[in-house]
Amino acid sequence: MSGSNSTQILNVADLGEEVSNRRRFSFTLDRLFKRKSPSGSSPSNIGMIDMHKEETDGDYTDDSGESDSNADTEAMTLWTGMEGHTNNQFIFDDQCQLDNLQPEVVLTFPNSKKVGSLSDASDVMYISDGRSLVVDMIGNRVLHFDKRGISSIAYSTEDMVEPWAVAVNTEDVIHVTARKTKCVTRFLKNGEIITPIKNVNFTTPSGVAIGKNDQIFVSDVTTNLLTAHETDGTFISTIGSSMSPIQHLDRPRYVTVDNSNNIIVSDSGHHSIKVFDSEGNFVNKIGERGKGEGQLKFPYGVCTDTSDNIIVADHYNDRVSFFSKSGQFIRHLVTSLDGLTHPQGLCLTSNLRLLVTHGGLKAHEVLVYDLRNNTRSDTTSSDTVVLV
Repeated sequence: MSGSNSTQILNVADLGEEVSNRRRFSFTLDRLFKRKSPSGSSPSNIGMIDMHKEETDGDYTDDSGESDSNADTEAMTLWTGMEGHTNNQFIFDDQCQLDNLQPEVVLTFPNSKKVGSLSDASDVMYISDGRSLVVDMIGNRVLHFDKRGISSIAYSTEDMVEPWAVAVNTEDVIHVTARKTKCVTRFLKNGEIITPIKNVNFTTPSGVAIGKNDQIFVSDVTTNLLTAHETDGTFISTIGSSMSPIQHLDRPRYVTVDNSNNIIVSDSGHHSIKVFDSEGNFVNKIGERGKGEGQLKFPYGVCTDTSDNIIVADHYNDRVSFFSKSGQFIRHLVTSLDGLTHPQGLCLTSNLRLLVTHGGLKAHEVLVYDLRNNTRSDTTSSDTVVLV
C-alpha cells in the first residue's frame, strides 16, 4: 500500500519522555511515557503500545484470579475474520424471542481501572473470537480488548486526535475518524500506519463505515455532510441534499452500511435515522423527537442485522431501539432499567451479544448484553464469563 511506513510494537521501556511532548495521550498513556527511551529509538514510529508491561513485571492476573502469562503474546497474534463493515451484522432469528426478551449483562469491560481504562468510549466494533476495538475519544487512542474484557494494546498515531468511530475494510485496514485533525486515520492491526485520508469536506468527521468494494462513507457533524470515497480516500460524491428538508442532515454522528449496501446515518440534530440506497438516493426517514415508542432523542450509534433491521443507540432516552428495515418500530432491546445510561457506540455479535458503550457525562465502560435468554447455558461459571 502506498504511503505506508513501518511501525514498531513497543513496550514501555522503549518509550521516551519526548514522545509525550509530541503527541496527545490520556492520563493512562501518559504514565507509560515516563521512562526515557534508549538511544536510537524512533518515537515517530510508535503505533502500538503494550499496556500490560506498565502494570506488572510478571504474569497478568485478572479479577477472577486467573493467571495468563501468554496474554500479551496472544493479543499480538494477527487477528482473523476481520469484518468489512462498521459493525458485525447478524439476524435475530427464531432463537431470539423478542416478545419475551430479558437482556442480561454478561460482561462489563474494562474490568480493571489500571489496565485499559476508558476516558470516553465513543465507538465499539466486534472483530472475532471475543475481541473488540473500542475508540477512546478523550484518550486519543483505540484499545484492543480480548474476550475477558482485558486490554493489552493501544493504537495511536500523530493524526489520531479526538477519534470518534472505527471501521475495518476487507484488507484489514482499520479506519478511525479524527475530529480534531480533520481526517480519517488508517493503520493495520500490526500497527503499520497507512497514509490518512484528508478531504476538503472534512471539518469534524464523526462516523465512518465501509461498504461494497471497500468504499468509505464518512459523516461530518459540522458541515452536516455524508460523503462517499474510494478505498484510497478519493472523493466520490455527497449523499443527501441540503436543499431537501427530508434529506438534509443535522449533526450526523454515526453511519453504517447494511447487507443491501444501503447507507444508514444517525441524524442526531433531527432526532432520526436517514436511509440512502447504494446510489445515494434517499430511501426513508425513521423516528422523530420524543420519548415514546419509535421516537428518538439524539440518536448515536447505529448497526444492522443480516435482514437489514436497524438497531439504534437512543442516546438521551437511555435505551437501544430496534426497527425493521422498513422503519417500523419493533421494541426497545435494552433501557435504563437494564443499567444503560447515554449509549453511544454499539455493535452485535454472531451469538446475539449486544456491545454498547455508555456512561453518565462520558462513556467509561462497555456493557455486553445477552439477547438470547439462555445466558446461563454458555457460561462456565459465575466468575468466568467470556465474550465469544
